[in-house]
Amino acid sequence: MKFLIILATLLLVPIVMKFQRQAVEQDASGRQTGLVLEVLERHGVIEPEAAVDFLDVSISGFVESEEVSENIAQEVNALRGLRLVESHLRIQGWFEVVREKEQVSAKGLVPLSWTQELLKEQSQVEQSEVREKESTIMTGTHPAAWGLLLDDLLAQPGDRSLSQRGTKCILGGEATPRLASEWIAQVKEILPKGVTVQNEFSLYPSTYHFPSREIESDLGGESLRSVRRTLADSLLAFSAEKTVLTSKSEALLDEIVALILENQESAHFVIGGYPDESGSALARQRAETIHQKLLAKGAPARVLTVEPFEMTEDDSKGYGHVEVLVR
Repeated sequence: MKFLIILATLLLVPIVMKFQRQAVEQDASGRQTGLVLEVLERHGVIEPEAAVDFLDVSISGFVESEEVSENIAQEVNALRGLRLVESHLRIQGWFEVVREKEQVSAKGLVPLSWTQELLKEQSQVEQSEVREKESTIMTGTHPAAWGLLLDDLLAQPGDRSLSQRGTKCILGGEATPRLASEWIAQVKEILPKGVTVQNEFSLYPSTYHFPSREIESDLGGESLRSVRRTLADSLLAFSAEKTVLTSKSEALLDEIVALILENQESAHFVIGGYPDESGSALARQRAETIHQKLLAKGAPARVLTVEPFEMTEDDSKGYGHVEVLVR
C-alpha cells in the first residue's frame, strides 16, 4: 500500500510542477503583454494588439508616422527580458480640408493615388500639403466617395472644414440645419461602424446669414451697414390669422419699399420666412405674401427673391416672422 502511495506521488509531482510552471509563465506573460500595451497606448496607437511568447513580442495597430513606429520598437526592445520580433504597425492616413474666407487649403498623409481623387474637382485649392505613401491605411471607402463629399461641402458658400483622422471625423464651419444633416449622413455612409462623426457646425437659418458671405450686391461701406441696420429692425410679424400681418409690421412695409427703391440700382434683396409650429409651407406662404405686398407698393420684381429660411436654436426671435436681407 505504501509502495502505491509513493508511486502515485512520484507520478503526480511532475504533473503538478508542470501546471505550476505554466501558471507562472502565463502570469508573467500577462504582465509583459500589459507592459507592451502600455507602450503602444502611450504613443497613441489605434487598435493596439500585443502578444508575448516567452521572450518574443509581436505588435500591431495603426500609428501616425514611421517615426512613431520606430520609437515604439526601441521602447519595446528596452523592456527587460523582451525582444520585438514582429511589428505589424501600419501608418494611419489622415487629411484635412479647410475653406476660410474663400481660400481653400488641404493637408494630410494618404495612400498612393488618393490626392487626385480627393481634390479632382477642387481647382480652388490654393495650398495643398497632402503627401502620399504606399503603406498608408485610410479609414473609409474609396477616395472617390470622399471626393464627392468634398464637392458637396465646397459647392455651398461659407467657411467649412472636414478632418478625417483614424476613428474620428470632424465636420465644421457654417451650415444650415438641412445642409449639416445631409453632410453628416454622407460621412456616415462612407465610414465603417465605430468611427466617431463629430458635428462642429455653426448653424444659420440660410446661406445668406453666414458671417463669411460676400454679398452679391454692389453696396459697400457705410451704405451697406445702414441698409442692414434698417432691415435688422424690420422683422415682419403675423397675427393669428396665419398670413395676416400685424398692424405694426404693415406700417414697416412702406419703410422697406423706400429702402429698396433707393438702392435698386446697386442691391438685390432676399425675402425669407421663418417656420413655426405650422411648418415650412406656411413660412414660404408668408414670404410670398410679403413679396406680393412689396411689389404692389412699387418695389421692382428684378431685385426681389423669395427663399425659405430654417430655424436654429439661436433664432427664436425670427420664429414665424419674415425677414428681408441684402442679397
